[in-house]
Amino acid sequence: MGLYAVVSYAASRRVHEIGVRMALGARPRDVRRLVVRGGLRLALIGLAVGLLLPSGPAWPSPTSCTESNAWRRTCSRPWPS
Repeated sequence: MGLYAVVSYAASRRVHEIGVRMALGARPRDVRRLVVRGGLRLALIGLAVGLLLPSGPAWPSPTSCTESNAWRRTCSRPWPS
């Protein structure tokens, strides 16, 4: 789902609020700022989740094992014992 779709959906959910603001004298610049600010907030939240969530399961394991051949497995620790 693209950023445009998310911002468009969020703006369409607030049509009534935008209409009331315009009726009370809000300038088009103020309404545009309201929509852009909401889109930026959603984008930053998505960016934070996208950067933090994948890094969780990628922690290094306490041992890393490699199979040098079918009969022998060598394991080493990333730190000295």
